[in-house]
Amino acid sequence: MWPWFSAFASRAKASTFGICRQDAVIEAVAAANPNTIVVLETGNPVSVPWRDKVKAIVKARYPGQAGSQAIAEVLPGEVNPSGRLPTADLAQTPPPESPGLGTPWGTPTSSPVIAAAS
Repeated sequence: MWPWFSAFASRAKASTFGICRQDAVIEAVAAANPNTIVVLETGNPVSVPWRDKVKAIVKARYPGQAGSQAIAEVLPGEVNPSGRLPTADLAQTPPPESPGLGTPWGTPTSSPVIAAAS
């Protein structure tokens, strides 16, 4: 195992930036340019101690092969980032209708689709 990886793995803080000193780089860039936008390409939670020093944070997750082109078109507003998330908020998703759900096994039930077809 690489020494930097074991040090990273043992950290309690959820940060992918501390080991490579990227936090310091982001803070330095943000100090030089107040219009700094940070693009995070990660699927894991990370700490962002510089969040109040940058103009925006874009979470790209894992954008794939054409991700850099897509991000380059989204940032200046050339395209609308209208993609869909790979996850859903199940608290707001209505449950599917299941006719006959909860009836004992073998009890005849009818479905509106089956009844209309016969």
